[in-house]
Amino acid sequence: MNLLALIVSVMSFTVTSKESVTADGVWPYSMEANYHCTYQKGQVRQGDTAVISVSGLDNITIEKVEVEMRSNKSSGSGTFYVKVNGREIAYKWIADLTDTLTTIDLGIAPQIGVNEIEVSLVGITNSLYINKYTFRWSQGATHTVTLNKGNETIDALSGAEIELPKMEDQGEWAFIGWTDRPFYVKNEPLQTLLPAGTYRPTDDISLWAVYEYQPRWEDRIATDLQNGVYIYADASSGMAMQGSVWNNRTETDAINLNNRMQWYEVLFDEAGLATIRLLYVYGEEYIGFQGTKLVNKPSKWQVYHSGEQTAFYLTVNNKTYILWPDKLDEATGTYGAQLIEGNNLTETPTVLLATDETITMTCYPEIGFDIETVNGDERTAKGEWIIPLGNYRLIIKDGKKQLEVW
Repeated sequence: MNLLALIVSVMSFTVTSKESVTADGVWPYSMEANYHCTYQKGQVRQGDTAVISVSGLDNITIEKVEVEMRSNKSSGSGTFYVKVNGREIAYKWIADLTDTLTTIDLGIAPQIGVNEIEVSLVGITNSLYINKYTFRWSQGATHTVTLNKGNETIDALSGAEIELPKMEDQGEWAFIGWTDRPFYVKNEPLQTLLPAGTYRPTDDISLWAVYEYQPRWEDRIATDLQNGVYIYADASSGMAMQGSVWNNRTETDAINLNNRMQWYEVLFDEAGLATIRLLYVYGEEYIGFQGTKLVNKPSKWQVYHSGEQTAFYLTVNNKTYILWPDKLDEATGTYGAQLIEGNNLTETPTVLLATDETITMTCYPEIGFDIETVNGDERTAKGEWIIPLGNYRLIIKDGKKQLEVW
């Protein structure tokens, strides 16, 4: 552990008018202070407020907040509220002061990563008088974070606050975050997964990049239709229908096999007609139709299917209307799933993509798993991937893929 001693600095702000304070002490270079009292100077009567906001603090640690103040001889009370980075962290009721200046500790716990702190006093009984605010602060303890990608150490970052990088995807393995406990394979959500971005270490630590198996969507195009959970997409644009129906359309976004807002349960009846339901939402959300408009109700869609092509459509007045995953709304400039007229179904680029709820993650996408036995099947599989996919497993060896039932 890095045991650098903390150097505590002090910055203070003396009230000079109802709209200004004078700063003294030591503060971060980009610091800016704003003050406002609804009455005069630092006096707060019943219903009045006095607020100081100090911003541009560059992620410092606030150790303590004190206020030098007094009251009338006979009365004066109010409540202090403290916010850090826009979040309220403490409040304190003040009463039974005298007309002699007294330093009040607002009793906050040390706050790390502070960019802005706001202290408000709301008056309850007449009157309280604020003379000066004092903030005791430090840069925080410095720690070292060692970053690893598999067996390779790629960087070591030191500071009270660091930026965890977003790693590049490794083929079909997509980077999803960082963990302090490396593993070869996991099929359940991690208890702790640190996202790329700002991180404030509390000790020296080693982290490993975590990758999730995300196969190419082109390998998931359904050629044999049966009841199941699918993504409905435009293979020519790489865009998919997403979410529920609102105002005659749904949203559209890039195909993402792990985005459950693109997952729809598709059920086929004996006549081959399909009902489409958004799966992972509260309540019942259907992709249905009324006339030539999309609505939220169970509907029986006609289905065109040939090879990799699948299209949902309906016929009204001898005209064919296709459910199009990514139609441009020229009025708004946005894309969404809508019905469009089109009689030549044989040229449709629309497809169904099979989904899978199995999660497969690793910290070692570059070397594969050293697996001795998988369900009794002995393998000496250094450099060979065995990826569980529900009732199947994907075998990747020497650049070739094979799907097995297990």
